[in-house]
Amino acid sequence: MLYLCVLGLAATSSVQAGFAEGDAAYKRKDYVTAFAEFTTMAEQGDAEAQANLGVMYFNGQGVAKDFVQATNWFRRAGEQGLAHAQYYLGRMYANGWGVDKNEQEAVVWFRRAAEQDFAIAQVTLGNMYRLGQGVAKDGQEAVQWYRKAAERKRTRGRREWSRDTYDVNHLRFTLASMYDRGQGVAQDDAEAVKWYRQVDLGPWYAQANFNIVTMNDGIRKSAKNDLEAISLYQQAAAQGNVDAQDRLGYVYANGLGVAKDEKESRRWYHLAAENGSASAQWRLGWIYSRGQEVTQDLGKAEYWYLKAIENGHANARDFLQSMFYGQAGEAKGDKERAHWCRKAAEQGMAQALFDLGLYYEEGKGVRRDKVLAYALYLLSAARDFKAAFIHADRLAKQLTPTQQAEAEQMALAWREGRSFPEKSETWSRW
Repeated sequence: MLYLCVLGLAATSSVQAGFAEGDAAYKRKDYVTAFAEFTTMAEQGDAEAQANLGVMYFNGQGVAKDFVQATNWFRRAGEQGLAHAQYYLGRMYANGWGVDKNEQEAVVWFRRAAEQDFAIAQVTLGNMYRLGQGVAKDGQEAVQWYRKAAERKRTRGRREWSRDTYDVNHLRFTLASMYDRGQGVAQDDAEAVKWYRQVDLGPWYAQANFNIVTMNDGIRKSAKNDLEAISLYQQAAAQGNVDAQDRLGYVYANGLGVAKDEKESRRWYHLAAENGSASAQWRLGWIYSRGQEVTQDLGKAEYWYLKAIENGHANARDFLQSMFYGQAGEAKGDKERAHWCRKAAEQGMAQALFDLGLYYEEGKGVRRDKVLAYALYLLSAARDFKAAFIHADRLAKQLTPTQQAEAEQMALAWREGRSFPEKSETWSRW
């Protein structure tokens, strides 16, 4: 994505009175006077004044907003070699402002500005190469331009770049990620860590610290020792990085570089889970279902498993089904077994759907209802549970066409997300 920062007037050292007066008027927001002064200087060929007129037309300052005129003045200044005007003209072409959109022409002007060491143009040109906009996609060329901008900003005084601090850190993070994942360049751990470590502010800081220690799914080999890894996790977690919070829960649960501490582990899992981590939600479900260093609480386990399911965790539903089905197996009476089996069935477990069908067919722990049983057999068979096919065929012969139709409608309704009924209409009237 192109950087679309608000256009601002470039600093000038011009000693010409007209330009100085225009600059002073602009700073005090007297745009009418500024526009008049810059127009006089621009028509005399002053490139800075031409660029500033382009800005005023672009922003509608002291004159009606006019992208065509803005483009015209940026072009006149850019053709004289003014870097920021060339960059602005590139933006006009890239976005179709005042000219027909033309990414190839945008690249031409971004390159002219970038070759004059205009950092934001270097970043934007890197974006064009990374995304393949106006040029063939080329990760190595993108990295080259990103590095030029990042290294330039890094060697300049902070005062000069204070307004672009966020962009600098985003750029460093992007570079690190490309080396980390081998995107467009050869994968290089050392280069990735080098750039991650230079991310020192902004929302990318936490993720950078986390990435330093999570490559290869473990304590990262580039960290000097476990204590450094833990410190980086903690820094990222304190910055609100949910993955780091979840990872700290795992670290304390398993004693990786720290003393094993289940209470501290749960604290981090809870924090991550409350912030939306599906992994932490699943882990809490498992902890409460097993009573691992806590009092077993199936209500809490169900709550966190369902949260993990909502957030797309791949295994949470299987664990929830297993928990319910396990409780059904341990239940002391038919009614309790049917209760837990129903909860497992509601999560789509094929075995539980079949077993609940048996309960309804035989009236064990529930009111006997063969129509409902047939619907459950159909749902289990749809999940390729072999015994369900046999029982569905057998039971269908005992039902009327109307009862079969109701069962099929109940199965369809459940598949569409509606709750499963506790009784059928046609069997209740039979």
